[in-house]
Amino acid sequence: MENKFSKVRASDFDAVIDGVKVSLFTLKNKSGLEISATNYGGRIVEIFAPDRRGEFADIALGKDTLDAYANGKTERFLG
Repeated sequence: MENKFSKVRASDFDAVIDGVKVSLFTLKNKSGLEISATNYGGRIVEIFAPDRRGEFADIALGKDTLDAYANGKTERFLG
């Protein structure tokens, strides 16, 4: 179940890291809001939300592959 606008593929997140299976999970509500997250650190990969005209866009700053998360700099947000 991938969004037609999505740049990520669930298969790009299927891996085993340190003995743990990593996957991409996508949730979608009846209004079309969609979020994709990986169980690799609970990272949000995509959020497709409608604007006031009902046009959907990805509003998350996620990466396209698990490799980009595993080998890249880890972002930290403190409140």
